[in-house]
Amino acid sequence: MEQRRSTGQRRVELADAARAIIGQRFRQGNLTIDAVAGDLAVSRRTLQRALASATTDFSHEVHRARMELAARVLSLDYSVGTTARTCGYSSPSHFSQVFHSTYGITPSAFRKAAKLHARLEWRKWKDQIEPVRAGSQEYFRRRRRWRDDERELHKIVRTMPHAAQAALACSRSSATTRVQTSAELPGSPDLRAIRSPRLVGLR
Repeated sequence: MEQRRSTGQRRVELADAARAIIGQRFRQGNLTIDAVAGDLAVSRRTLQRALASATTDFSHEVHRARMELAARVLSLDYSVGTTARTCGYSSPSHFSQVFHSTYGITPSAFRKAAKLHARLEWRKWKDQIEPVRAGSQEYFRRRRRWRDDERELHKIVRTMPHAAQAALACSRSSATTRVQTSAELPGSPDLRAIRSPRLVGLR
């Protein structure tokens, strides 16, 4: 019994380590399960067993890493085409189909929701550093625009499947972190040191 628990724990740790490597290196475009197994100093079969015990496999983990990156890049207000290239897709339309099948929402709608969320956060920040007198014309103007953005965001979010809502929450919480893309991907943008979405059209 103790031996079985020990083996199970080792498989969990191995699967976690494999996920970390895949998340770091999948954008190279030529990552294979053999390469990941080599990095972990285990056989291909051992790694396959570890991933299977975590109810996943190599292809699924590569797909998951791609879609998580896609959500983060879209939340930074990059176009669907740019996001597709960044995630290793040569066709934006194919990327859109894959994203929709994963999250149940189009990349454009996801990007819009992330932008609205960022705009609401910006308005909250502005109220804190540039407060206005309650009842003033500027006060009511800010409240009206806040309500407009909030209403539009809720309209999108309430139609989102749970997976898309979780991805939106995760991507927004990591929007201030460093996002990098692989130089091996032709046409990939340099997304280094981006700290906030490009809040175009703020009023």
